[in-house]
Amino acid sequence: MTLQHFKDLDTAKSTDSSIIIRCPFGSCNTRIIMLSEKLLSNELIIQNSPGMVQISDNTDSNPNSFFKLDDVWDFDNIGVSRPSSDIKQPIIEENNKVLNIKIERLLICSECDKGPIGFAGLEGEDTDVKNLKYFLSCSSVLYDIK
Repeated sequence: MTLQHFKDLDTAKSTDSSIIIRCPFGSCNTRIIMLSEKLLSNELIIQNSPGMVQISDNTDSNPNSFFKLDDVWDFDNIGVSRPSSDIKQPIIEENNKVLNIKIERLLICSECDKGPIGFAGLEGEDTDVKNLKYFLSCSSVLYDIK
């Protein structure tokens, strides 16, 4: 298994290679989700995001890049923390519109329970946890190119 960082993905994204996003922790490397065109089209830059795990030799990548997912079941493996009210709120822009996302939980690896590798939040005044939006940090995971 050859694991790469987000900054090294440009050439692989343009080939027919399949890319699996994996947990960044060496003792784990659990499959989190398959990188797809849909996921790539939902890549956002998020200013003022909460602190995420940063991979030490991944310093050139943008720590503000996140993949947005609308459904927790899109993940192969992901853990979600208990609700928390003391996480700073990010500034999220999508399609030239600022989204008002209130962060509710942090995303962690479901196998090793380490993280955070992303966050989940509710849009606007919504309080229904079934409507959580998930944001996976592009620079907090590794990429397995097959």
